[in-house]
Amino acid sequence: MYAVVRELSDAKSPTPYEIKGLANLLLDWSDQEKIQVTPMKLQKMLYFCHADYLCTFKRPLIRQQFEAWDFGPVEPSVFAEFRESSKSPIVGRAMQFSPTLGRRILATIDLNPDDLEILRPFFDFYKHSSATKLSDMSHDRTGPWFAARRLFDEGRNADRRISDQLISSFHSKAKLS
Repeated sequence: MYAVVRELSDAKSPTPYEIKGLANLLLDWSDQEKIQVTPMKLQKMLYFCHADYLCTFKRPLIRQQFEAWDFGPVEPSVFAEFRESSKSPIVGRAMQFSPTLGRRILATIDLNPDDLEILRPFFDFYKHSSATKLSDMSHDRTGPWFAARRLFDEGRNADRRISDQLISSFHSKAKLS
């Protein structure tokens, strides 16, 4: 197992978390179950875990924001980290820069026990879906990806950000139906 998950003793969540540590956690869980994960599948699992968490707790799971790219929601730092894998399964783990050490180190995540219990069912729900299926799910024409793309095309969203408000609004309604 590559990602170090340090469980915090207090029940207060340190969210939002750094996405690269979360990515490594999902990759570790996938490896434990011998599930191959491509960069596209990882992006979509991260997106849907974030959306589910956001709808459940009304606060973001991650510090970073997703952008509306051609093939769905993408978080740029995770894309850059695994770009070399292309369409192949990911075998490495995300790194982050440590200003203290002056070098890149393995990205970790400090999860409290409550969040660990919450995230695992989210992962379990999406883990067997293909990258294509998850991508199709993220492309709903009434969803946040489509809305952010439309705003971009209209010149009103230059950085293609998918706001947490858009994500929460759509996914909260979707859960009710």
